[in-house]
Amino acid sequence: MTKEIYIESGNHWINAPYPLKPNDTEVKMYQQHLLTGTTLLLGSTVPLLPLCDEAIDLTPRIQDPKIIKGDWNNIEKFYDNIIGDGVLNLQGEKMIENLRPKCHRFISRVFSRKFSYMKYATFFYKDFHNATKIAEINESCPIFIWKFTS
Repeated sequence: MTKEIYIESGNHWINAPYPLKPNDTEVKMYQQHLLTGTTLLLGSTVPLLPLCDEAIDLTPRIQDPKIIKGDWNNIEKFYDNIIGDGVLNLQGEKMIENLRPKCHRFISRVFSRKFSYMKYATFFYKDFHNATKIAEINESCPIFIWKFTS
């Protein structure tokens, strides 16, 4: 289990209610679709930390040896999988093309509408032409997968 130590007074993400963070069933869906190999988590979504080898977050809210402070747009290594939760809602669909040369597979929940307690999300999607919807446990935040070829 991840040791949760609050770094800043704002604990918005750590104590976020569902569906702002994935539930156990959704975490299992991510796990079932991961390729064997390395996994990078964009952000530090606590339920997804056990699935990754490393996580990158601009403003980490917890201390965990997997989390490095950094920008999602400056990923230097290649990973078999990159996962995230709501990351496209923060940066938009252009992020997919930025991730394409950095991984074989990208998996993320994507919110289709803004919830009242969302602070930063700007982009909302219902579908993507280049992705497969692998789960829709909650219709407001289905999980999509992108499969890239090298």
